[in-house]
Amino acid sequence: MNTLYEVLAPLRAVADHLDRHDLPIPVGINVSVYGRTVTVQLQETGLCLVSDALLAWARTLADVTVEAWRPPSGHSVHLVVAGRLPSGQLLHVYDAVDFDSVTFPDMPEDSKHDVSLSVLHMWASAGEVAA
Repeated sequence: MNTLYEVLAPLRAVADHLDRHDLPIPVGINVSVYGRTVTVQLQETGLCLVSDALLAWARTLADVTVEAWRPPSGHSVHLVVAGRLPSGQLLHVYDAVDFDSVTFPDMPEDSKHDVSLSVLHMWASAGEVAA
């Protein structure tokens, strides 16, 4: 049986992390008590801003991986940064962008692909050229 402290500890770890770093503010936070994972949802718009926001979070985490998931509906792609907070807490930070077959070739509906941090950097900097 989990105590209230055990349930709230992962949420406190995220709140402390937000206090220490200038990060894009989440629109939602989901705490999975049994899986010991916290999921943070961002609210950016467009591939450039989403990538930039995810990179900001990635710079503050350890053991970072990035994944793209195209849900069964096929209209969007969820970009997910996974890593560990300094407390060791596992954290997933994600946001969605519109599906585009040029940006996400060979990505059928309901598929997942690893994405490198360098690709996130490329997507984030693409907006700087257009601006």
